[in-house]
Amino acid sequence: MHLAITPRILSFLEFTLITVTVLTGPPGSGKSTQMMHETADEPAKYIWACPIIDLIVEQSPRLRELAPDASVMEIHGEAKLKGSVGKAIAGLPSLCAANEHVVALVTHEGLLDADPAAFAGWHVRIDETPNSIGSGVFKISRSVDLLRAHYALETIDMDGWSRVSPLVPEINWSHLKGDDFAAKLTNFHKLAGRKSGLFVNITNWDQARTQQVEWISVWTPAELAGCASVTFTGAGYFGSLTHKVTEVLYGDEVKFIRRPANNSVRSGQPKVRLHYFCDAHIGTTTFWSQSEGRWPLVKICDWLTDNVPNLGYWSGNEIVQVLFDHRVAGEAVKPKAAGLNRLRHHRSCAYLYSSKPVSADAPLMSLFGMTKQQIMEAREHEDIVQFVYRGAIRDPAYSGDYDVYLYHRDQAVAVADAMRGYGLHDIEIVAEPGAGLIGWMPAGQCAAQPKLNEAERKERKSKQNRDRQARFRRRRKLREFSSPPTIEQACRQRSDWNPRT
Repeated sequence: MHLAITPRILSFLEFTLITVTVLTGPPGSGKSTQMMHETADEPAKYIWACPIIDLIVEQSPRLRELAPDASVMEIHGEAKLKGSVGKAIAGLPSLCAANEHVVALVTHEGLLDADPAAFAGWHVRIDETPNSIGSGVFKISRSVDLLRAHYALETIDMDGWSRVSPLVPEINWSHLKGDDFAAKLTNFHKLAGRKSGLFVNITNWDQARTQQVEWISVWTPAELAGCASVTFTGAGYFGSLTHKVTEVLYGDEVKFIRRPANNSVRSGQPKVRLHYFCDAHIGTTTFWSQSEGRWPLVKICDWLTDNVPNLGYWSGNEIVQVLFDHRVAGEAVKPKAAGLNRLRHHRSCAYLYSSKPVSADAPLMSLFGMTKQQIMEAREHEDIVQFVYRGAIRDPAYSGDYDVYLYHRDQAVAVADAMRGYGLHDIEIVAEPGAGLIGWMPAGQCAAQPKLNEAERKERKSKQNRDRQARFRRRRKLREFSSPPTIEQACRQRSDWNPRT
């Protein structure tokens, strides 16, 4: 019997497409270590995904020690592979067919690019939350024929949106990366080749001659419905964009089980001081790219050089790294440091960082109704919390001093709130006027918004209601044309499935 159940009636059956376990707890509570022990103690085939290669290199020796009889392999861009990373990951099922215990360590990007159907029956372990939602906008009124020659548009009846398909699949992102002009399409091309797909807000390339094109690519845990089990670790998973989009698209059909880590309670209470330099103007990558915007970064750099000669580790956006390099004391690290343990001997850090909403986030707001504040909390604030927790406070027993240097007061407040939620209580927010930036405002950065009259407020509310209804219709269509298994496919992968019931 063929099961043909449309998404519209699926909700009435209370069907769970996939159950996802999330190990919760503060950074440093041993979530990754606990997941390693469980992986070592239960022989099976595992895909283990990490956010960065550095973390794979850190974790693989520990896994080999815990599971000496398992086949533990690294598959990433810096490993010695025969062929590309994608081909190596795709070949795992056949390569490991005879192995009882396998742990293949890949990056988040490697997992998201892979065909999940190939790993039916495997167990997926994802350390930290992947950056699985991509979006952007571009204007191609003069170069539209270039995209027309390489990508087809599949109409999906989603209020003017289409699915993008590469016409020449054998061209991969690395080929584009070596082309000065086509390099700008690298991310777009890579996401269009994923099974989860990439969508644009046009139905014909000719429309791009007269309008701005929005695109979005969505990967959710629902893609892994054919796998034997799926477990995430991540202190901030439930506040992430990945989780928010999954909830909007699938609701209760993707069931989450929160499982606290075994070591979730701190035994030490450090004295944390959160220092900030600015409180009036907003730091953004666009602002910092200008001469006026680089001035406050130089002032902060000078202040850190003069006043914090024993700084532990530091990082920031690319312009920050350029300005601070060989000037600020301490260990320079990559800005994304989620999961790393090698920095926990440091008792201070500086993170001059911005990841605020930009025009490329327009599809997130129009399709999923997210606000700029929600996007900033899920992205900028979470990145900052992850970074500052790489130091000594990562140790639950640490009770000494810990100093953090941030750009803006709002960032310090957000980090303080997160720390209190993770069980830290002795927190002080400290302004640093010595850099000369407290109260400083660049000309015209934050002009006051005019107040609306009663009629304008009613019209705004009416438009918000219309937009909300339109988003619901578009999300329903996007859900229908995403790539997770059909209900029949998901059922067939369950041992208790009976086609006659």
